[in-house]
Amino acid sequence: MKKKICFLLIFCFLLGSTVSLTSCSKPPEYAEIAERFQMLVEASQEVNIILFGEGLPTYERVYDPLSSVKVHIVPDPEDPENEDKITRFYYYEISDPNYGRVIAFRTSYLAPYSYLQLTEQKDESKEAYYESADKDLFGYLIETYAEPEYEFFYQKDDPSDYDYVRLDCEYATVSHIKELAQTVFSPDYLDAIYEWLFVGTTGVTENVDGLSARYIEYYDDDGATYLMKSNTFEPLVREKRIYDYSTAKMVKPSNKEYVNIEIDSHLESKPDEILRVRISMQLVNGVWMLDGPTY
Repeated sequence: MKKKICFLLIFCFLLGSTVSLTSCSKPPEYAEIAERFQMLVEASQEVNIILFGEGLPTYERVYDPLSSVKVHIVPDPEDPENEDKITRFYYYEISDPNYGRVIAFRTSYLAPYSYLQLTEQKDESKEAYYESADKDLFGYLIETYAEPEYEFFYQKDDPSDYDYVRLDCEYATVSHIKELAQTVFSPDYLDAIYEWLFVGTTGVTENVDGLSARYIEYYDDDGATYLMKSNTFEPLVREKRIYDYSTAKMVKPSNKEYVNIEIDSHLESKPDEILRVRISMQLVNGVWMLDGPTY
């Protein structure tokens, strides 16, 4: 009996450490981890969207028009040299969802603003308040106008390739995102993607650019910290993947601390295109965690 046990141990050792784990440690039955597996895969959907998909909601990139007020000087056509007869128009431009380009203007800081709709099409039924020299742009007064209201304005010195995550978002820092991801995925898997997601990568060669971080924490001049999301990132996840848990099956290589499960799946928009995928799970401090992507 002792000889058989000794032979078995030597055999496992010769196969190598990775293979020995698979050959010499029996994996759990799938039924023992099925509930945990399904719970983790479903929970990973939210994490996938945040990390690899559309990401956290951000504020629309709008700048406060009042921060860019310009002055247009119009001399008196009958007395152009007379400084006292110069008219100064203080104005700024608004991008309006209904009117398109709108110019807010006034001739004094004490006067209320009036509004012009700018258009390339001349309206014969109205008198144009403004007409360009080339007659390719016309401005018509809007009698009653309310400026669009926005919750948040960007500053000119804000990073151009990152947008602010909404302040009412549940996840307000990089740590919050990590805490969510750690409820689903193994430390090994997260360590492999954290640098790319939160630090960025440098170029592989001189001809290959690096990748900017998906999320950064930005500090303003007052020392306040804001979570920002890259607006140049191309999502890897564009729709939800649906899994048929009745088809799940544990496959080799699997052992008591690491298992591989194959399962049928399809994209939400393509229910007839079945793709069988493999999902790995790792036992971490006695708890099974996903050890790879589920998108």
